[in-house]
Amino acid sequence: MPPPRRTRIQRNLQSAASEATRSSLNLASKAIVSTFKWASTDHTRFSRAMSLMPEMGLWDSVEYIMRQLATSVVTTLIGAVWVFLLIAYVLPYLITI
Repeated sequence: MPPPRRTRIQRNLQSAASEATRSSLNLASKAIVSTFKWASTDHTRFSRAMSLMPEMGLWDSVEYIMRQLATSVVTTLIGAVWVFLLIAYVLPYLITI
């Protein structure tokens, strides 16, 4: 016995569903591609700034790195002292009020 034939309405619904699926996948693909293109764009112009910077020699680079390291260490120590003072003196004061 042959399988029953599909009606015209069933065929139209199936083709509409497949067209909707194809359209939504196409739209999602375009959205994902454009989002990743936007995310990978250099919005800060950092690469342009780096290309316009003058060339630094080895010792200039080492000096710059050491200055950045010293600044980081000092700011970390200042932050640690600040947190210690807050916990050791301010917190007990606020608890006793």
